[in-house]
Amino acid sequence: MRSVQEQNGNHEGVATDETVSEIEEIRERLAAIQRRTQVEDLPSDRREELVDQEHRLEARLRQLSDEVVEKESGLAEDLVDEEGADADEFPALPDETTDQ
Repeated sequence: MRSVQEQNGNHEGVATDETVSEIEEIRERLAAIQRRTQVEDLPSDRREELVDQEHRLEARLRQLSDEVVEKESGLAEDLVDEEGADADEFPALPDETTDQ
């Protein structure tokens, strides 16, 4: 899986490979927890502990996802700002449709 950085070019402020790795790790841990909680003979206190851990991991996953969206949004704003700066560098061409 390509990182968000690779997908969007290597712009600053984009989700780091570390964030992407953490998201993938959390997803793997959640899958493992879900497999374990499906075991019939799991003691109820252990099952509750795993469910609590699952909820914490899901909350962290949402937090990381929000951070990625926020960083990508910041990147989009930066690109718009850069385009505006480029427009300032180059004066507009005269409108050839008007009579002079």
